[in-house]
Amino acid sequence: MNERARRRAMRNIVASLMMSNLTKHDVLEVAEEFLYGDFGHELGSMLRHMAMILPDVPSERYVTASSPEPPSLNEGVYELVQRKKMSKKALLEAIGSVAPKLIRSEQPTGTIRQLIEWFFDRATPTQSSRLVSLLSDAAQDPYLKGITRRG
Repeated sequence: MNERARRRAMRNIVASLMMSNLTKHDVLEVAEEFLYGDFGHELGSMLRHMAMILPDVPSERYVTASSPEPPSLNEGVYELVQRKKMSKKALLEAIGSVAPKLIRSEQPTGTIRQLIEWFFDRATPTQSSRLVSLLSDAAQDPYLKGITRRG
């Protein structure tokens, strides 16, 4: 990894943790897991899965035969929406902010899970990435939010 990308990634991870609702004790546990546990491996697996939706990253490069199957993106977003206790209306507003033409062309209905599936079936990789960023806690940081909008 080049030094510039490494520093940006580390800065974004630290910023995300600072903006989260984790306690000092929680952050120390995360640090211990990074140093001595399986947290880094699990995070790497999740990042590989997330990278598959980015348009400029060839997914074949990140798939290995020994990697455990990560949870689907739909399921991850569904869990995020459930954890944040978002309503269908709020989810549709989030989708509309990253893919306004998609929302205008079709008026999606159904459960939250069905709306998420509908979105990922039709969205571009960039739109998918932006929705994930918007819904994640990291996107609440103005600095990170600006980076997300530039992409």
